Amino acid sequence: AEAVVAKRLENGGKKGAGLACMLDCFAIFTPVVQGKRGVIEEMAFKVCERQYRENVVYTELRYNPHVLAKEDSTLPDARSVVEAVTAGIERGKKVFGIDMNQILCCMNLRPEVSAEIAQLAIEFKPKGVVAIDVAAGETHFENEDLKKAHVAACLEAEKAGLRVTVHGAEDGPAKNFCCAVREYHAERVGHAYKIAADPEMYQMAQDTHAHIEACPTSSICTEAVCLPQVHPEKPILDSLDWSQHPIKKFIEDGLSVSISTDDPTVFLTHITGELAILADRFGLEAHQAGMQVTMNAIDRCWASAKQKSKYREMTLNYYEGEESTVEESGSTVDHSDSVVRLLAAFEAPLFIVVQKSAPKVELHVHLDAAFDTSLLYEVARTDLSALPEEEPAPWRDGTVRVREQVAACKNLDDFTRIVTMRAEDVVAGRIDR
Repeated sequence: AEAVVAKRLENGGKKGAGLACMLDCFAIFTPVVQGKRGVIEEMAFKVCERQYRENVVYTELRYNPHVLAKEDSTLPDARSVVEAVTAGIERGKKVFGIDMNQILCCMNLRPEVSAEIAQLAIEFKPKGVVAIDVAAGETHFENEDLKKAHVAACLEAEKAGLRVTVHGAEDGPAKNFCCAVREYHAERVGHAYKIAADPEMYQMAQDTHAHIEACPTSSICTEAVCLPQVHPEKPILDSLDWSQHPIKKFIEDGLSVSISTDDPTVFLTHITGELAILADRFGLEAHQAGMQVTMNAIDRCWASAKQKSKYREMTLNYYEGEESTVEESGSTVDHSDSVVRLLAAFEAPLFIVVQKSAPKVELHVHLDAAFDTSLLYEVARTDLSALPEEEPAPWRDGTVRVREQVAACKNLDDFTRIVTMRAEDVVAGRIDR
């Protein structure tokens, strides 16, 4: 496992190394779970548990069901995957008392499944599917054949009362933001960091109020954002000029932006840590920024009006401590000043201590990258022979030797190393180029 990680760092000198490392992780863990109904259901349940522990009151969990299906298995098709995920979520909602909906993803280079994604989203709308997405790359914006299939799926879903979000202007140009909003009818755009350097697209974001689903750690790990190093004498992440991060600009300029983890297990992060970055890295006032992005997420999430009203009340009570009366179980409850107001003036690390208890709403989380590592390790070691010897890796012009790498893992720590990546390592590789 150490050798695998070392090889990744060696490849850090190549353009797009961060994204390549991420894809390496997916190439290893995806075959572990493909076609396993019980595992997929448990993964969805475990995401509910993860969100509960971070006090995320509402989540929109996204995935492409075709990637997780496998012929001649207990999940032979995309529909069976959606059924399994739905079962896991419903169980998790009951056990942990949280709310969660689903977003089904079209895949950039798989236009042949987009129509089915739209139909599955429509079919499972009564069971918590609220939207569709286009993910896994942005070449479809320039390729008319790809675009035609994805746009048709988005419009079909929209016609049926579903919503649309599209990954855009992350690793692709800023103009993809415009295309996502105008042609795909996206109300929200995933990442969108490139618009920060394009005045026309930035103005469009302000004018249209299209919502941006931002993911701080993800942006560094995938190298969608490459911050300059200004303090080389400091630890690697501390050495960067975080004031130039697009998310900081989005928040300061009042754009509709929320904070999410994207691929939390792969990027070794959690939503509390992502929110802490606003103060600790961006230098924003913790109380104001935390409340701002949370209220943005509530406003632009696809929960029911009743749920959104509840989340707003919870957030205001936590951050502002305003006296208000709320009917709870038939009784009137008075809310006193929040501890957050008292701690807001302290330094960021102290704020992090109480941030975990803040109510949160997360809009951009990928199921297949939010797995419980110990669960996957147990599954992988149970039947090594079922894993493919290798998976194609066109991003490296080669392959990823799946079975060999998993077999080399002596313990959970080893397995964790080959299915996760550290932002520090990505930045170090980039700076050394």
